[in-house]
Amino acid sequence: MMHNGTLSHMNMATQSSTNVVETVNTTAGTSNPFTVFLKDPEKYFYDPASIPILTIAMPIILGMGVICNSAFIYVVIKLKHMHNATNYYLVNLAIADLIYLHIVVIDKVLRYGISPFAKDYGPWGHRPCKILSAFIFLPHLVSEGTIMLFTYERCRALRSTGAIYRQSNKRCLVYIIITWFIAMFALIPCIYFIDGASFTLNWIQDTITHQYTIRKCGLAPISFFGSLTIQCNGLQTIPFIFIAFAIIGLNVLILKALHSSAKLSNKYLKNRTKSNSKRQIALMLIATSSVFYLTLLPYYLDDILYGLNKVGLIPFIKLPKVWIQTGRFMAYFNSAINMLIYNIFSRRYRNAFKEAFCCCLIGKTTHTYSSSSRNSAPNVHENGARMAPMNSDIVHMGGSNTASIDGETICTLNDTSRRARASDKIQEFTIDTYI
Repeated sequence: MMHNGTLSHMNMATQSSTNVVETVNTTAGTSNPFTVFLKDPEKYFYDPASIPILTIAMPIILGMGVICNSAFIYVVIKLKHMHNATNYYLVNLAIADLIYLHIVVIDKVLRYGISPFAKDYGPWGHRPCKILSAFIFLPHLVSEGTIMLFTYERCRALRSTGAIYRQSNKRCLVYIIITWFIAMFALIPCIYFIDGASFTLNWIQDTITHQYTIRKCGLAPISFFGSLTIQCNGLQTIPFIFIAFAIIGLNVLILKALHSSAKLSNKYLKNRTKSNSKRQIALMLIATSSVFYLTLLPYYLDDILYGLNKVGLIPFIKLPKVWIQTGRFMAYFNSAINMLIYNIFSRRYRNAFKEAFCCCLIGKTTHTYSSSSRNSAPNVHENGARMAPMNSDIVHMGGSNTASIDGETICTLNDTSRRARASDKIQEFTIDTYI
């Protein structure tokens, strides 16, 4: 097999120099591949440390990602009480993760299995670069936009007072569609200039000349602070950086709102279940966004350092290969673990997964109890207070004398007994029903 046979040359390659001497055919319109003479071909083969990642870890991550993301989508589709705006955003995030994992893992494993050169895209055919780049960049941009949306919506809902703002499912779906279109539009400047070029690699070993043709994806040398590479890096990293700072700011506001809500609950409600449930969901979303950016930061750091060097802000810094490989692995791993984050931080999601996949294990939960109560008195509490809609996203204490759920006042709190009854009603709908 060409792969194994050529890999055997890697251990025997000349170690005396790491320079590359290139002779390139640059005649306009020529169909001949560029010719490259290598003095040290070893540096262009797969790094030995990356082989276990490609052959073992990445297929495991793909399987894990498919199972976890598909399971979450199934739970949301199956359970009607999971049909709300927050879960629609999380489903969109799961879809983006599935697309990203399939493309990157299949791409890496296929190319490793056919070619010994790490940057050879030849196994995909003559012009794979635009399509592959689009399918890799697009899920990233959609994920960033989706995280920004549900963080902003959560912050806005928590910080609303009085007649609280209600999150509309239809509006959420419109925002999701717009996010995909914006991501596609953002790809155009970068994808337009991405192309591939064939290179015939030549190297001498034991007085024998070896030759291998690869196809490499890259960017035309069009001027933008020196080259289009910096332009493309900017189009990827600038949104990443700005959205990261925006989400950090929104998460700080969310934590402050949760703190204020907890104090309000302690003042007007005997039981803290409502505050704890709301806090669980908010912390779950904060954890989701934090893990996303922390796992992607090592991968993007190389592009950030390169861009800062190109514009003259810092000297050139070359990160080791193991850092880049680890960064890629973390980016792939992030796309497979969101379901685990949901289950760790929220009992609501743990119960939903039990209900969807193992009905025999789930007992009489608050949700089933509230459902039976709804059947006997669908819209009115025993004392006349209105019951909350099942697809509401937030329970909120609106001011000093009202309790509201997504803008619908369920009762006024004029005395201690009515506050206690309001507490019971809010608990019933918050523990396992609301996002």
